[in-house]
Amino acid sequence: MVAVNLPRFCSVPNVLEALSAGGVLGEQWDEVELIIPPKAFVLCSTMSFLCAWGLLQQREEDLEQQLMDEVADGLKDWVTIEEQGLVGAKL
Repeated sequence: MVAVNLPRFCSVPNVLEALSAGGVLGEQWDEVELIIPPKAFVLCSTMSFLCAWGLLQQREEDLEQQLMDEVADGLKDWVTIEEQGLVGAKL
């Protein structure tokens, strides 16, 4: 897990800068801990951005897993065909 310290005034540009400095933008993480300082002010637009960003991260992870599952299923089918001696056979 990676932790990112957010600024005291959490506007979208400020949070994007903190996320970029923390090295989490453009990367896939299982967990990102966002540390908000005491008495911080978080704009509603920033909360909306963070929720959307989290959902996008989750969706990309789900799509990646789905793609890996489909590739694995395709490989299983190929191995079955090869084991049955059907490679090169006219079907």
